[in-house]
Amino acid sequence: MKKINKAKLRKEMLSHFKMFSRLYSAGVPLIESLEVFCDENNFDWKNRIIENLKSGKTFGQSIEDLDLPIREYELTIIKKSESGGQLANGISRVCEMSKGIDKTKSKLLLALLYPCIILVVSGILILMILIIIVPKIKPLFSGGRISIPWTTSVLFFLSTYLIHIIALVFVVCLISISLIALFIKNNGMNAFKNIIEMFLVKVPVFGNLLKHYSASISFRIASEVFSSSGLLVESLRDCAMGAIIPKEKIKLLNVAREVESGVLLSKSISKDISKENKIWVPLIVCGEQTGSISDTFLTIANIHQEFFDDGIALVNKLIEPISMIAVGLGVGFIAVSIITPMYSLISYTGY
Repeated sequence: MKKINKAKLRKEMLSHFKMFSRLYSAGVPLIESLEVFCDENNFDWKNRIIENLKSGKTFGQSIEDLDLPIREYELTIIKKSESGGQLANGISRVCEMSKGIDKTKSKLLLALLYPCIILVVSGILILMILIIIVPKIKPLFSGGRISIPWTTSVLFFLSTYLIHIIALVFVVCLISISLIALFIKNNGMNAFKNIIEMFLVKVPVFGNLLKHYSASISFRIASEVFSSSGLLVESLRDCAMGAIIPKEKIKLLNVAREVESGVLLSKSISKDISKENKIWVPLIVCGEQTGSISDTFLTIANIHQEFFDDGIALVNKLIEPISMIAVGLGVGFIAVSIITPMYSLISYTGY
């Protein structure tokens, strides 16, 4: 298979999956449904799937053999749906679930991106003032003719030693990147991601968003897997794999092991659970009694999705005024540092 960007290939794959699942559900044979989208200008993954299907392999096995950018739980849903004679429905659910997860992820990234852009633009603006404007007015206050306030002294110091400060920051960044690369080489990318995620969880506001985001995705995965396979332990393990917070992932894997040994899900999940997640227990008890575990998982996912959406809306409302205040304070500090000694200079010269 030709090399291609995985994100691009995944987007193309899910788009085509959705379209030929509709053809297949309408009664068109699977191979013919795939052949509709085969074209010599496209990458050959669809032709490879057709070759595998003609050789006697199932659709799920064909995807797995090609090492396509499909997540493990998505492959589980497709395989279980295919074994139950509901392949088109399974593919459609995978596409819809992926779309929902990607949409939620985009909301989180946008919430993080906006303040980063504000900080970068503000930093560039302040650097331009320190490099271009401050050096031109600094000679006006030299010679000790007038006393300058400490704010102006700080400004002059930053302007004078800015190159040295930038060089120091560059060296620190270079050392940090080297240490991170060494850590990743020795411990792997997953270990580094776990450290970053543990740090982000402790950040005010964004930590709560990350928790709700993780719970929403993991329980949505559990709902889909259980709906396809009917296997509770397998759905809990996939639920754990969908969690992005290492601590929560470990808890869910422990729950899966206990359930496999015969412990009730509601009893197992109630152990060592955080206060904000206590609502899980009565919902799961109800699901166990009514036999609607899949719907229960989906309800839990929707609850966390609502909390996440409300948190994102609040962050979007607060980011702009907070960013403007921070930028205003920085620019205001520079303005006061320059204007204040100007009055002293005017009084000294008599103009």
